[in-house]
Amino acid sequence: MNWTLDEFYADGGTTTFTDRVAASLGIPSWRIKTVAVYEGSVIVDFFILPDVDIPNPLDELKDIGTLLKEKLLDVKDNWLGAPILDVDSDGESIISSSDAAGEEGSGTGTSTLIIDWIAARDAAIKKQEE
Repeated sequence: MNWTLDEFYADGGTTTFTDRVAASLGIPSWRIKTVAVYEGSVIVDFFILPDVDIPNPLDELKDIGTLLKEKLLDVKDNWLGAPILDVDSDGESIISSSDAAGEEGSGTGTSTLIIDWIAARDAAIKKQEE
């Protein structure tokens, strides 16, 4: 997201981030697990926990993932509190700062490098698990 860590934490940090994601997806906030917050603009590494009390938790989780991608693609909305620069999911680039070239609040920087590093790390972990 296009802001500083100071701005992110002044806006409520991970609690506000979690609440915004949960509210936009219509799920309880306990299901959003923030793993890390990185500097380079602001990069939040998080995942959504399945609700094991429902009949098909994996199907529901896939539907939530689809809804999340749709919401993230609406980069003009700033529903997370700041413009979204880049989004990766399972190593797949969903939004790239270059997609928004020329739009207010767009740009590249260390966020792209960190996202690339996270994607490479996740791919290596996934390969080790196989």
